Amino acid sequence: MMIHLLSLALLITLQTVCTMPIDDYESTSTNSLTTELAASTTDTPFTTDKPTLQELDEALTKIANVYMQALFSGTHTTELETELNALEMRLYDLLDSLYKQDRLADYMKYEADVTHQLIIYSLLKKLFGYAKDEN
Repeated sequence: MMIHLLSLALLITLQTVCTMPIDDYESTSTNSLTTELAASTTDTPFTTDKPTLQELDEALTKIANVYMQALFSGTHTTELETELNALEMRLYDLLDSLYKQDRLADYMKYEADVTHQLIIYSLLKKLFGYAKDEN
């Protein structure tokens, strides 16, 4: 029983961390380095392409707030699962576009966060009994 309470407390803590915007994870030294890099490459076409990053942030926030909260509250449905699968494909399409634009710094940062969110979601599904048996 104590292990279940501890794991639930850990998952709630992870949920709180997961709802933070991705920019909150960056350190100030990374921000200054990014600013210097952006200043030196202002003539490249993708430096003004913020909609991709905004859409990634919005999708990650949606996973953390909508889908994981549905697991916590017991309102998770197959329709939500279908929507999440479509959102997951969109996330990977956005990551692919970052990679094809040679925006490897953004790609690495967001790829790690997408993977992190989806792993936590998958673990929560198993914990709350929504995961399909693979037997």
